[in-house]
Amino acid sequence: KDTMSFQDLCIHLNDFEILDKRIGVQIVYQLLRDFNILDRFNNPINNNDDRFCKVNYKNMLTKKGVLYVYRLIKDNFNFKYRVRR
Repeated sequence: KDTMSFQDLCIHLNDFEILDKRIGVQIVYQLLRDFNILDRFNNPINNNDDRFCKVNYKNMLTKKGVLYVYRLIKDNFNFKYRVRR
């Protein structure tokens, strides 16, 4: 399997306790919107972005995207993203 959903990424990070705090999909979406990677409908702003792909009309992460989002979460997962909904 070469793609992963945002939900699966969060489950993986939480199940293996990769981060010190639990993280949800909405927080990941908010982080990506704040960095102008996703639009307000959670679609990639750049359609040629190789970190994302569509599978059955659903946005999925490629291997490159999984690593990118993980690094983004690790570097920016602070108080702001834990509290905000």
